[in-house]
Amino acid sequence: RELVARIKVILKRLTHAAAVAAATPATLPTETILALGGLSLDAGTFTVTVGQTHVPLTATEFHLLERFMRAPQKVFTRDELVQTDVFRDIVSDRTIDSHIRRIRKKLADAGHPEAIETVRGFGYKLGATP
Repeated sequence: RELVARIKVILKRLTHAAAVAAATPATLPTETILALGGLSLDAGTFTVTVGQTHVPLTATEFHLLERFMRAPQKVFTRDELVQTDVFRDIVSDRTIDSHIRRIRKKLADAGHPEAIETVRGFGYKLGATP
């Protein structure tokens, strides 16, 4: 029963994501360099820096962080984050959590320990900037 329930959740997300993608024009914001506090993200070169320290992120981690930085005050639910293109073929509900954990560790190692905050009961948001 648990497997069937998980499959239904995944199918529901995929169906919803496809409907949203079909209804929304595929336009990217024109701003390529996003900076908040000491955190900087360059969408043109796919680089992230904390101060002068380069932070190596995977493509998935980069796109996830970019989503947070484009809406710094917004609280994103897991479902909203799953609906991004990079998570089209998601397998588990906890995939987002794993990516968030890795981003947090990499940014903390570079000197930005509170980059992404958990909003208990809701999701995640961009944290305080140093």
